[in-house]
Formats: sequence, C-alpha cells, structure tokens
Amino acid sequence: MKIRLRYGAGDLSFAVPDANVAGVYRPIPPEVPESGSHLAALAATPEAERLREESRGRSALFFVADATRDEPHADILETGLAYLVEAREVVVVVATGSHRADTPGNCEIAAAAVGAASRLRMPRPRVVVHDCRRAAFTDHGVTSRGNRILLSSVLDDAELCLISSDVKHHWFAGYSNPLKYFLPGIAAFESIERNHRLALEPDSTFGRHPFHPDPARRTNPVAEDMLEASERGLDHRPSWALVTVKVEERIVHAALGPLSGVTAEAMDRVDRVATFSVDESTRVVVSAGGSPEDDTLYLSHRAVELTRAAVSEGAEILLLAECAGGIADGRAAYENFYAELTRPPDEVLRRIRDGYRLYQHKAFKFAELLSRVGSFHLRSALPDDDVRAAHLIPVPDAQSVVDAWVREDPACRIAFFDEANRLCVLPK
Repeated sequence: MKIRLRYGAGDLSFAVPDANVAGVYRPIPPEVPESGSHLAALAATPEAERLREESRGRSALFFVADATRDEPHADILETGLAYLVEAREVVVVVATGSHRADTPGNCEIAAAAVGAASRLRMPRPRVVVHDCRRAAFTDHGVTSRGNRILLSSVLDDAELCLISSDVKHHWFAGYSNPLKYFLPGIAAFESIERNHRLALEPDSTFGRHPFHPDPARRTNPVAEDMLEASERGLDHRPSWALVTVKVEERIVHAALGPLSGVTAEAMDRVDRVATFSVDESTRVVVSAGGSPEDDTLYLSHRAVELTRAAVSEGAEILLLAECAGGIADGRAAYENFYAELTRPPDEVLRRIRDGYRLYQHKAFKFAELLSRVGSFHLRSALPDDDVRAAHLIPVPDAQSVVDAWVREDPACRIAFFDEANRLCVLPK
C-alpha cells in the first residue's frame, strides 16, 4: 500500500505491505462535494443581513487568527469586513495570544485587512496585532478558578464583536473556537499562564467544551475558564461568530450567527469529520499536518496528544514534523517547553507539578508519553543533537523506520495518522 502523509510544504510517501496497515486516518471529506463557496454563500443569509443592520453606526471589533494558524486569512477578512461596511469604525484584531506579534506573517494579515477594506470601498480599518506583554490591559475581575482577567483595552470601546474561527479539536481547550480569541487571544501573559496551568487537569482535553451539544462532554477546566473570561470581557455586548471547518485545505462548513449557537454547530460538524475510535497499536506514525502546523516542535506536539489513544504501552512512535521554524517560537517557549523536556521525564513531571510556568504544559504531557512508550522517532529538519537531547530519536528517512518495524515483527500492525492536528482519536 502507498500512503502519503503531510510534511512541511509537501508530503512523505510510505510503501507498506497491506497486512501491516492497521488503518490510515485523516479528516473525512464530505461524500458529495458541495458546489460554490461556503463563505460566499453566507452573504445571502438572514444572519448576514442582521449583522449588517446591527453593526450600522457602531464601533466593531473583527477578530482574526494570527499567522501560526492554517486559515484562508484573506478570504476570511474579505467575508467578515463585508458585513461591517456600515459600521462607524472597524478595528481588526489579530489575536496572537502568547505568540509573537512582530512576525512577517502577521504583517501580511494586517496588509490583507487594509486591502480587503479598500476593495469593499469602506474606511481603512485600524489593525491591532496583539502583544501579550506590551498591550494596555483592562481588568475584568477574577474567574471562579482564581484567574485575573486582563484583556486588551482595545475591547473597551467596542459596541459589537465579530470573531472568525476555524473550529477543530484542540488537545487541551477542547476545540479551537471563538472563545479562544479572548483568552488567550487578547489576554495578558499572566492571565494566559494561569489559564494554561489548568491543562494539567485530566478533563482538560480534546472533544470536551461547555458549548458541546452533548451534555456529558461539557466539562473542561481550561475551556470553562475561557468562557468566563469572554463573558466578563463582552459584558453582554452583541457577539457574532464567523466559523469554518476545514478538510484537506477545503472549507466544508461555514456559518455566521450568535457566538454560542454557531460554535456548538461547528463542534458537532468537526466531531463527524474528524473523530475516530481505534484499537491501540504498537507502531504509530503521526503527521503533524504540514506547514504551518509543523513549523516548530512546540506546535507539532499537539498532533501527538490528539492521537495518543492509539498508542499502546511500550509502543514505538514516528512523528513527521519538519520544524522549519525550529523548536519553539520565542525564548520563553523554548526554555519552558524544550529545556524542561531535556531533563529526565520523571523530573519534568515533578518540577511542573510543583510550580507551573507558561508553555510547560506541553513538556509535562510530552514527558508523560515518553514515560510509557518504548521509543519516539522524529523525522524533522532539526539538528540531531537537539532531537536526542529531548529523548527523541532523529531519523533522516521515515520509510526506513517503517521497514525496520516490519523486519523486526512481520506481523506488526501500524496505524497512520494524517493531519493529526485536526483529529480526535478515541479508544475503542
């Protein structure tokens, strides 16, 4: 069997005997492709007309993802701004969370916002690229979990918010969704850090969210803290969401409407295209999803978390992540993720339980997994010594790892996961 998995800007190909393939899992495209653009079709909906009317003469914030997110930023900007053409003022907010603000990709998003407004013949919007350390913040009180909610003061004078979000499974916040555009999106570093510490709790995992249609899947400490923060920040102001769901670089679902309803609907759609129940395997190959999802080791780790239910005790893992941008984006992420990960796994777990700092949740989860697997191979562009220092095995040729597995155990069954950053893998 020939299997192609995403890697960097391209893909990697595997030749595997059929008998050794336990399954190839990737988001499921719709059985019958729909014609036309899902985003363009929203323009004729009653919701679009309602938003145009509601935003007329008001000051509106339009939230968009930063450049680390694999989204059609230009199309999203053009679509969303078209509903705000009669607003008194539009501020486009690039919600970076704790990511770097001053990147070429974020500059391109800002330029795209100005270009889209010009084509729509509307006044030039102000563009704010959030900086979690340097922005001016407003205190919105404390959540029930003790997190002080410091959100960018850009929110203060807004009379209406439109939040665009590509919805997919998120390994500790349940789902990538509009709530994340407040916390961590426009939050202060200390608020993000306090929220992300909750990622160490067992229910802070993918497929669980307070908006989920299934009441049994509504507990998630991280997401609940995010919900409280967004409610305090919005303070009953009109809040709209422009949500999309993607499969294979194609938008298969788009909706516009009040925040909670369209978000819940998108979560249901994501579950249907990206959730799999699988048996545990002793050999697992995971693609982090290609660029930009595999630009750093820090980003790529989430693909491993979303598929860990397929990994048996003592299993061998091969992660495909180019890491063209290196180990992590920024010094703090490097120190609290990678530098921690170079310690013995049991020491990592103890240190982080005793005193969490932002970005350490990834080191904690990585160390947990390393403690229970036999070996962890990484196909990447990272220097071999850097890979070995994190208790991983560098491999120049991914096919050779699979070939060795089959030679060692001709009866082995290998599970392959593509675009794993978008999957939800559950145990059977």
